Amino acid sequence: MDGLQLACKVYLVPGRNIANISTDERMVAFKGRIAMKQCIKDKPTKWGFKVRVLSSSDSLYTFKFEVYTGKHLTQTTHGLG
Repeated sequence: MDGLQLACKVYLVPGRNIANISTDERMVAFKGRIAMKQCIKDKPTKWGFKVRVLSSSDSLYTFKFEVYTGKHLTQTTHGLG
């Protein structure tokens, strides 16, 4: 996964216009058994891995992504933000 993230950063650098970059939540389809699998009933792909994505809104190119691995039980000092 680290190599894929590095390739996303190397092959396309976002422009200076920050308005073209957006965050999104995507589902990667997976029907096997694993604890990280999520179910979101409103998505077209209901079962799979939830992925948070930073991408370009005009070209849909993914700059950075993070796979959701479950709820973390650590406390934050500044709240949710």
